[in-house]
Amino acid sequence: MHKSFASGFLVSTTLLLATLGALFAFFTSATATGYVISDALPQKTSFFIALACMMFALFGAAALRTRRQSSLEQEVGNQSTVITSSVKQDAHLYRFAQELQGRERTQTEINHLIAELSKGNKNPGLGSEHLNDAGPVMYARGRNGGRVFYIPHGKSGYKIIGYADKNNEDRVIKYLRGKYNRH
Repeated sequence: MHKSFASGFLVSTTLLLATLGALFAFFTSATATGYVISDALPQKTSFFIALACMMFALFGAAALRTRRQSSLEQEVGNQSTVITSSVKQDAHLYRFAQELQGRERTQTEINHLIAELSKGNKNPGLGSEHLNDAGPVMYARGRNGGRVFYIPHGKSGYKIIGYADKNNEDRVIKYLRGKYNRH
């Protein structure tokens, strides 16, 4: 069943049951407006039908709220990847990152890799790999030589720890292995 059809059906059913429940609850005695309803059914039956309709309406509203909340969580879940950076906190990694200034193509590619990580893409560019002998360090590689080094951070985030291109990649990797080697 299509999502919007199912939601529309649930809303319609909830409104219909709430209306019927209200009619039965408020017009259980013979009056000018409720004469047909209350006269056709015994008073106890009207009360139980009203109660059942109101309960169905409440369950329908709860189901609708749960469905809406889960779809919001799913949307937020796809966009809740938190990206932080600690590149400026390490003088060596900051200097390596500064070497990329003026290389527009590399900077654009690095920005794209970070944007893909922030969308929840765990394999941006040509994919991501663990950096051997560097603990939790991973890196994403771009086609034009851009590299983003990062560490998983928290439940759904990454801490960017360095940037490189093909010219300084070996030096950045050597430094990160020395810094994060846990042996």
